[in-house]
Amino acid sequence: MVASGALLNATPEVAERLCPCSAMQTELHVLESCPLTQAISTRYDFTSWSQILSNDTQFPVAEIVYNVLSCFD
Repeated sequence: MVASGALLNATPEVAERLCPCSAMQTELHVLESCPLTQAISTRYDFTSWSQILSNDTQFPVAEIVYNVLSCFD
């Protein structure tokens, strides 16, 4: 499960926020820098979440998010 404390206005315990890669798990970590999702970044050729969401790109946002979250089932 991806920690989403910032989105839910809750603060999960530190142990609950650790990514399986041992880094602190945040939304940006999972989408931009986690080695577990690096293949997805490479496949879709993006380096940042803001790049995905920018108006001038044609990224399949839902597909990217689905694939990223699938890494943490």
